[in-house]
Amino acid sequence: MSPKLMDNNVGSRHIARSIGAQIAGFMAGAMLPPGTDIGLRAIGLFPAPGQPMFNSGLRCWPRADRSVYGITSGCIAARLASHRPMPHALGGGFVGVVLNIAATVAT
Repeated sequence: MSPKLMDNNVGSRHIARSIGAQIAGFMAGAMLPPGTDIGLRAIGLFPAPGQPMFNSGLRCWPRADRSVYGITSGCIAARLASHRPMPHALGGGFVGVVLNIAATVAT
């Protein structure tokens, strides 16, 4: 096999692994918060959907866990990236911020 052909194969593996790392980070950031909310509703800590949350301490919980999950999803993307982990984490964080702003504007 020629060296040039081998270099193209390595480059395509880097791209596929980068895309997979970003998807895994995004999926973690998108699935963990609703799962936590469902679990907290199931044990009775959160009110049913559509009901107001009167306890101000409980209102801080979703903000805190989403912050932790955002950091965790960036760590997952960085860990799974084959090279240059920091741009993967920052890129995923940027996409998350843009999607959160869009969701806030839409609601």
